[in-house]
Amino acid sequence: MSTTESVNQDGSSVDAAKSFCDPYVFNTAITRAKSLVVAVGNPFLLLKIEDFFVKKYYKEHNARCWSTFFDMCMKKNSFYFAKALNLNKEDEALILDKIKVKIYDTEQHKIIQLEKEIETLKEEIATLAKEKDDLQQENAALRKEKADLKENSAIILEQDKIALEQQLQGLSGNKLGNSELHINDMNVCFRTCYN
Repeated sequence: MSTTESVNQDGSSVDAAKSFCDPYVFNTAITRAKSLVVAVGNPFLLLKIEDFFVKKYYKEHNARCWSTFFDMCMKKNSFYFAKALNLNKEDEALILDKIKVKIYDTEQHKIIQLEKEIETLKEEIATLAKEKDDLQQENAALRKEKADLKENSAIILEQDKIALEQQLQGLSGNKLGNSELHINDMNVCFRTCYN
């Protein structure tokens, strides 16, 4: 897409409704591409017009489409200069540095960076909250398992005690006195083992 457009002295677009610096027009142009977007134009002029648009029309949104687009292009090494300019690598690096200064010194860029950090923190908080929930569920399951084991142990103890009492009832009276002592000793032993 060719980004050439007529501008007034103050940096405003002559036809603002058709300007690629309008976030809505920019969005329409960028999202129509199926696989590749090639934007041809003067990045400094686009950033200047974008500044005008943000200050005049989009103060509440502070939408800086070209700044974001240029930033993405630079990060992906897809920012190219026309061969007709006959620039060497040092000149290209110098121009890219100037564009970076224009992009990164804006309040919008700082806001975008802070919003990205906030989103990252929100994701981390959500992950930690999920881990906490998982640990609480695991803890509840362990508590239930412990309670079940304790209940089962009590049932087994009671069953063992009843079985021993039934065995001892069949013994003679003389042996019964000694057996009661053994039952009490066994009861102490079971309590020690299972509690």
